[in-house]
Amino acid sequence: LGVGDCIGVHRFLELNCPLGQAEYTAVESCDILALQRSSMAEALDDDRYEDEMQPYKNGKRVLGGGDILDAFGFPIGGGAKFCPDCIEKSEVFSVCSQQFVAQIPQLVEDIAYWPGEKLYSQGDIGTFMYFIQAGRVRLEVLG
Repeated sequence: LGVGDCIGVHRFLELNCPLGQAEYTAVESCDILALQRSSMAEALDDDRYEDEMQPYKNGKRVLGGGDILDAFGFPIGGGAKFCPDCIEKSEVFSVCSQQFVAQIPQLVEDIAYWPGEKLYSQGDIGTFMYFIQAGRVRLEVLG
């Protein structure tokens, strides 16, 4: 992990996720900013920050399995879907043995992306293969 990465998002947002066995250890001197959940709770309760906190509230709701809402507050396309076995159901591994496919979920990283955040661009190094477990991703083709 490096500059700009975020650690502990799932637990901070109180999302339903299994406890992991990972430990994070600094490999060089680090200057880390830590946000307490209580500070965020105070900001959420403060009416002065209502508009600024709306994207955060929306992201937390969607990641927690809630509906994706349009600009008027109505669910889009029947709401957010959650597919915990998206890897096992993927066509990419359809010709592989079940024993092989059953091992893949143990090797993945669970990463949260917020609306507007870029996952990947054509031409980027293929460091990851992404499986959408929840939410929606827009593909934009230019040219």
